[in-house]
Amino acid sequence: MLFEKVRASDARFQDMMTSLYNDYKLEQGFSTDEVISKARSLKGVLEPFSTQGNIDLMKRAGFVDIMTVMKYVCFEGFLAIK
Repeated sequence: MLFEKVRASDARFQDMMTSLYNDYKLEQGFSTDEVISKARSLKGVLEPFSTQGNIDLMKRAGFVDIMTVMKYVCFEGFLAIK
């Protein structure tokens, strides 16, 4: 099993997913400054792949059967079998 933050299929959906996830963080008690600071600290350092990008990486690593088992906003869980 692999759970990853994933990038949306296009910029519009990515903006929506980012907004939903930021709203969630604020509802969990993080301050606006904390949310912005975290986003800035990860920019250019930790860029998520798309769903297909993750699948391609798993295939290159030798996994042959791959399926999504969970998806919530910008996070996706995969079950992969070699």
